[in-house]
Amino acid sequence: MNYRSPYERRLGTMRSVRRGALLAALLVIALWLDGPLYRLLAVTSEPTTRAVGESSADQDNPTGENTRLTPIERKARLESKDWYQMFRAAGYLPTWLLIGGAVLLVDRRAGRRASGGAAMMVGATGTGLAAEVLKPILGRHRPAFDGSLDWNPLFGGVFHPDPYYGHSLGLPSSHAAVAFGAAFVIARMYPGAGSVALLAATGCAFTRLAAGAHVFGDVVVAALLAVLISSIVTRLMAEPGSRDRRLMRFD
Repeated sequence: MNYRSPYERRLGTMRSVRRGALLAALLVIALWLDGPLYRLLAVTSEPTTRAVGESSADQDNPTGENTRLTPIERKARLESKDWYQMFRAAGYLPTWLLIGGAVLLVDRRAGRRASGGAAMMVGATGTGLAAEVLKPILGRHRPAFDGSLDWNPLFGGVFHPDPYYGHSLGLPSSHAAVAFGAAFVIARMYPGAGSVALLAATGCAFTRLAAGAHVFGDVVVAALLAVLISSIVTRLMAEPGSRDRRLMRFD
């Protein structure tokens, strides 16, 4: 254990306080933006009124005004886009298990004792599991079509699970947690690829917002959770004896 002078300890304490204040401010801002951003990205207007069997094409305004899509129609249109499916797959755990497994095989063949691929798989899996554990503890439902959020007591989903059955819980987003969990591990262990990995994770978070499945706070909490878990994973799984245990690079 390295000796730290009183000044260094005070400096470290001040850094921790500043980081805590920044984290609290970020969470407050994210929660404040939940409703406005949801209505901007996922809800374009009130659902249109249609006769039975009438399609949106049948209701096109003859004056040339645009007919707005309902949230369900908007989500269906998004899901038909290739870019949407590409970014959403970044939140699918088997995606990172395949990528991490391939990197693991390369590292083993190269004789490396530590593997970024293994860390990638552990980071994505650990962050995804942590998100699933937090959901019933925080107990916040997914947003309604109008952007309203149902806040519930802490541990509500643990002690009274019936109202929270199925996939109704949204805080934090599991897809965003998996994507950011892998991306932050990559950014720490393979800095050259970090920007691409974080772009993929951010794109995944955007798909969850655009589809109306989550609000901004859900993906922010998922990203912060990923920062914590990726830090632990990389410290434990980086190459022993390296000067910076957070970083590994391809040869």
